[in-house]
Amino acid sequence: MKFPQIRPSDYIGYTGSVHCRVASRFGFVGQYPGTAAMTLDTLHAPLDLGRVLAPIGVERFFADYWQKRMLALEIDEASFTRIKHEIGPLDIARLAGLAKGGTQAWIANEYLAHSMVPVDASNAAVFFNLGTTLYFLNLPLERLTAGVAEFLGAPRQRILASIFLTPASGGASVHFDMHENFTVQLTGAKRWHVGAAPSVTAPTEGYILG
Repeated sequence: MKFPQIRPSDYIGYTGSVHCRVASRFGFVGQYPGTAAMTLDTLHAPLDLGRVLAPIGVERFFADYWQKRMLALEIDEASFTRIKHEIGPLDIARLAGLAKGGTQAWIANEYLAHSMVPVDASNAAVFFNLGTTLYFLNLPLERLTAGVAEFLGAPRQRILASIFLTPASGGASVHFDMHENFTVQLTGAKRWHVGAAPSVTAPTEGYILG
């Protein structure tokens, strides 16, 4: 399968939550509110996106959603358990230490449209307690990224996994990304405002509006 052309989705989220985003050039949100008992072989296998998309089917996904519009659905219990197992404990210092692309504190409020401050394992929790969103970039979650790469027929190095940890008062300013995203809600709740159509066709960089 040819690796698809980039299209963005515009969104803004307000949440007290944790979500994992795999940057694979697609807009998707999924959540499952439980856990399941699984064998070690199943837990250690790459994520099966065909199974995740079973409620609509892979053919419909590519025909109706891929690079066209956002899809939101519940993830099956086994896949959700596998994702949480691969991520491990949601500890701020641990995640900051694992993030190969670094960790950022995102500040956005009525006085400041958007600001990013580099943080690390020693001070990330301090910024979170002040109400900022933490962005852990490029975490080594190979079984998740390998599953997405295999599903898309994409080079593995083009697939990145990141985690956002957002307090109830936090969120992101309106923006579009340079990549498509598979996003899985791990805890809490999140409100998304998604643009009806891409603001810019095939952008080479993301952009914050406002």
